[in-house]
Amino acid sequence: MCADNCIGANAVIKSIALNLIERVDYMLFNNFIYKKFKGELKETLDLLRFFSGNIIPLFSGLSMDDINYKTHFEHNLSNKIYRLHLSEYFVCCAFCNHLSKAPCHEYCFSCGRQTYIECSPLLPGIFSFLDTYFYTLEKGCIPWIFKTPCTFFESLDIRNYFRNFVSVSTSVTIANYETLEGLFLGVSREKKPCHICASVNIEIYKACARDGKNAGNTPCGEIINKIADKYNAIPGMIIYA
Repeated sequence: MCADNCIGANAVIKSIALNLIERVDYMLFNNFIYKKFKGELKETLDLLRFFSGNIIPLFSGLSMDDINYKTHFEHNLSNKIYRLHLSEYFVCCAFCNHLSKAPCHEYCFSCGRQTYIECSPLLPGIFSFLDTYFYTLEKGCIPWIFKTPCTFFESLDIRNYFRNFVSVSTSVTIANYETLEGLFLGVSREKKPCHICASVNIEIYKACARDGKNAGNTPCGEIINKIADKYNAIPGMIIYA
């Protein structure tokens, strides 16, 4: 109820701000007051534009750390991951143009070419399907990031490369970014992404703990291969084109 009220309040405030912007714009160009008070009016206009564009993040419960991380990923880390994929000729279904949001579950995507009939989440972890929490590995559900692409694979271009990971919920988008950083760069917010392995299979985490590999915050160069091995071990779940 509180979330609904906050969203409603945000919409009202944003509408008021946009309305005021139109009025101030009119004054700036059509009123003699502009000549006398243009500095003050410009400051008011800039402030209103700021709030109209940022009112949702300000009241969505996101911390400044989250907002800064989102900006950092979209301007820096995303380019780094994209260049890494190009240099290593990395392809996977999660970055395919034929993948689209499925209507069945909150975190599900489906293949437009029907190579894979079943829908799946994009990334490994714990997901909520109809209020039931489960681990993807335990349910035999391979995320698109680990599925083998078919001959119809069509890579998204650089401008839309991370399109599938952007959600209407900013919190979900940030969580996706953190997982992508962990899988491909070996760190997640400057920390070793052991939680990703643990969310797939606790034995991966325990094995690293026994070997002392999960100590410190140095990048992990084994994470994506270790998780891929676990998913590939599920018989009959991988389609090789």
